Amino acid sequence: MEVLKQMKEKAESLDTSIRFLSMGGGVNSTACLIRYHESYDAVVFADTGAEKPYTLSYIEQYLKPFCRDHGIEWYTVRHKSGIPLPEYYERERMQPSAGCVPDSSR
Repeated sequence: MEVLKQMKEKAESLDTSIRFLSMGGGVNSTACLIRYHESYDAVVFADTGAEKPYTLSYIEQYLKPFCRDHGIEWYTVRHKSGIPLPEYYERERMQPSAGCVPDSSR
């Protein structure tokens, strides 16, 4: 929530809205960032704790520097517990939403 508060305060101080890209670290969001970087003020990456090490490495080596070089702020958000999402679900005996689970009948 702290990141959202910071973004809201910045938008209010500018008397405008902040245009941000929700970054997943994959091909599609990376392509959007590179192609339309002039359109974004900030990037938000939700670290679920389940990302592959190479995804996090790619973000650190390429995406964050690209954003820095183009004046785009980078925000990483995590659950306040700090527990990776799969472990949180297991601990709480929860399952992801049915909309998040692939349909095995296809």
